[in-house]
Amino acid sequence: MHEGLAKLRFPIAAARWLLQQGNIEHRTIHDYGQWIATLTQFFGALELGQIHIGNIVQYQQERSRRAGPRRVNQELGVLRRILTWAGLWKSFGDYYERLPEPARPEPPPPTEARMREMRDALEAVAARRPRRPFLVERSPRRAKKPVPL
Repeated sequence: MHEGLAKLRFPIAAARWLLQQGNIEHRTIHDYGQWIATLTQFFGALELGQIHIGNIVQYQQERSRRAGPRRVNQELGVLRRILTWAGLWKSFGDYYERLPEPARPEPPPPTEARMREMRDALEAVAARRPRRPFLVERSPRRAKKPVPL
């Protein structure tokens, strides 16, 4: 555990954790920031060392009234990362259960019109590209074999 992190209030610890994330995409930083802001509404008055599994279950119940299970799981994923960084997740991590998320529906198959549109686009790209020569792949077991690029 990092010395003194257990005594930090959640928003301060979350900010420190976020600053130490290094090279992550701008969108990821934005998402983490939003999720930390939401978590802060619930955990903001607590020190990291005061957070326990009961808090997390209560958060799941209360947050589920306004957000779907995927969002709640994403938010708690950030909390887990912060607590892991502080060396505190092991104390109750085995008891944590993500909220079940409904399966995402399969997208419908493309319509005939969409299939024609995709075929036309592919043919247009193919018409613009010059033919490329074949490379010869050398294999110790076989004779020369042409391989298209």
